[in-house]
Amino acid sequence: MPLDPTNQDPNMTTQDWSIYLNTENYATWSFLMQAKLAKIGALQVVVGPQPKTEEEKNAQKLNKQANTALDQKAYIELLEKMDETHLALVSQTLPDSVKFSGLAVWALL
Repeated sequence: MPLDPTNQDPNMTTQDWSIYLNTENYATWSFLMQAKLAKIGALQVVVGPQPKTEEEKNAQKLNKQANTALDQKAYIELLEKMDETHLALVSQTLPDSVKFSGLAVWALL
């Protein structure tokens, strides 16, 4: 007998996967944030491969300029899931040169 989506068990609940980073849950938070960043197309901007040659570094710089909008989306996604302690760390540690960068936030954490 096929499942009827209109006949759902009222005792079933939808689980909320919103997890805020705190001092005890980095591994779980990181795993979920990687999925969230992949969903918006920003994961490679944040955790992409590190360049090895000078040519790769130059290509990465050009690519980063093209991905600025995604980097900023990643920044927002990351900040939205941090507790006050980690928000303070990010706001007090990142220099203005990388302000609003998901890549910089990810590297810091």
